Amino acid sequence: MKEEGKELLATIRLEYANSYRFPIIETILIFFLVLSLWTTNSLLAQQWHINLYPGEGWDGTEWVAWLRDIRTAIAPTVYGNILNQLNILFYSLIPLLIGFTTAKAFEDGTIRVFLSYPIRRGAYMIAQFLLAIMIIGGGGFLAALGAMAVFVPFFPIGWSVLLLTVSFWTSLALITSSVMLIAVISGRSAVTAVGGIALWNILLLLATNPLFQIDFARILNPMQTSYDFVMGLDDALQYSDVLFSLGTAAFLIVIALIFIIVLFKQKEV
Repeated sequence: MKEEGKELLATIRLEYANSYRFPIIETILIFFLVLSLWTTNSLLAQQWHINLYPGEGWDGTEWVAWLRDIRTAIAPTVYGNILNQLNILFYSLIPLLIGFTTAKAFEDGTIRVFLSYPIRRGAYMIAQFLLAIMIIGGGGFLAALGAMAVFVPFFPIGWSVLLLTVSFWTSLALITSSVMLIAVISGRSAVTAVGGIALWNILLLLATNPLFQIDFARILNPMQTSYDFVMGLDDALQYSDVLFSLGTAAFLIVIALIFIIVLFKQKEV
């Protein structure tokens, strides 16, 4: 088990050095930080008529005291709002990232170089999966935490924040695993990017179609389900519905990863 862990870590480091060079990481982080600041400022301006940028007659002491009084209600709202917006953006961003890295490795022959090392194919695909999640999800997660910290630097992590966090990473993993499956099957970056974007936009349209069962939408988008539940946007939602959404999504992730590994082991590179 220890040797397998070392192999996976070595594969992650190798893939990170090869596929995520400057300016990929820096661009993702800057994008999410700008989005975080914009969303936080917009939320304040729309709902509480307050702007983060100081103006004439601005009283910092009074403003901080006001935020302290309402921080418990506002901080989770901002956190959930940003995570939910990022979740929607990932329908397009993740296919582009997977197309640029995983599928591109098939096209330019980089994957043959990796497999010339003592790296198992299963470990390589798991490393690709984990890297994509950590890179794009980590940037968005830190941006959301930063926005929440605008309201209170030491906000206690409550159950609602924990639920939103778990749902965010589950949704991210579900999108990533499905797009990686397209990458392994097609071996083409353009097909992966366009196909992944088209797939998730079509699924999103089907999920919101009243002809389909509501459970279909909850399975495909656990982040939205948890957000609606925590914010009280859907009175029909129960805690059991959220757990069903998370559990089913996790099951689909495992199934997708199994298919990815099996198909990749049989694929000629």
